[in-house]
Amino acid sequence: MLVLWSPEHFTRLWCCFELAVFLEKCTNTGLKSLLQNSYAEMKRACVGAMLDLRRNSSPTEINNEETVPARIAVATSVHRTRNETHDKKLVIIPVQMGVFCMAFHVMSYVVCVLSRVMECLNRDLVEPFWALAILVGCLPISRFCRRYSQDRLELNKQIAQFTVSRADCFLPEDREFIKTATACLYSETLNEIDGIAAFEHVLRSRVQQNVDKILGSRLHVPWRLTMAVMFVLTLRGLDKVAETFLIPSHSADPGALSGIQARQAATSFTL
Repeated sequence: MLVLWSPEHFTRLWCCFELAVFLEKCTNTGLKSLLQNSYAEMKRACVGAMLDLRRNSSPTEINNEETVPARIAVATSVHRTRNETHDKKLVIIPVQMGVFCMAFHVMSYVVCVLSRVMECLNRDLVEPFWALAILVGCLPISRFCRRYSQDRLELNKQIAQFTVSRADCFLPEDREFIKTATACLYSETLNEIDGIAAFEHVLRSRVQQNVDKILGSRLHVPWRLTMAVMFVLTLRGLDKVAETFLIPSHSADPGALSGIQARQAATSFTL
C-alpha cells in the first residue's frame, strides 16, 4: 500500500480507516507465520517479559498465582511488539519531498546554465556566482527542513489524539458506514462502541509504530535528498573531466601543442 502523506492525511477519517484496515488484514494473514516463530525467538520474548515483570511489579503481585499468567502474556506481547519491524507492504512517501525535489532540480539546472553563460562572459565571476547561488539556495532548504519537522511533529499529535468523532469526513453517510464497518471488523459482539475503541487503539499503536519505522524519528530529515544535490554536482564535475581528458586543447601543454600543429602544417605544405 502506497501512502502519499500530506499534513492533512491523518485528519481524514477515510484515510485512517483504510490504513488501519490494511494493517489489520496484514496481521491476520500473517498469523500462521507468527505462530511458527522459532523457539529461540519465543524464549527471548519470554525472558524479556519476565524481566519487565520483575521491574514493574511488587513481590506480592509476582507471587500471585492468579495474575502472573495474564501479566506474563501481556508483557510478552508488549515485548515482541516493541521489537517487531514495520510491514514491508506499506510505503509512506511525503508529498512535500516530491515538490522539493522537482523544484530543486529545476533551480539547479537554471544555476548550471547561468554559470556556463557567466563563464563565457567573464571567468572571474564564476566562483562568486556559485557562492551567491549556494547562499541563496540554503534559505529555502532551511525553510523546508523547518516546515517538514513541524509537520512531522503535528503528525504524531494527530495520531495520538485521533478519534472517530473528531476526524474529518465529508459525508455523514460515510461516517456511519465506517462506524458500522469498525463494529464488524474490530468487535466480536458487533458493538459499535467497542469496535470504534478497538479501531482507535489500532491506529494509535500499529499505525504510529509503522509511521515511526518508515519516516524515522519526529525530527528526522530525510538526508537521502542530498543525492539530488550530488547528482547535479556530479554532472558539473563530469564536464570538467571531459574538458581535461577528452579535449586535447585542455590536456596538452600550449607550447608543445603549438609545436605539433606547426610540424603538421609544415608536413602538409611539403606534400
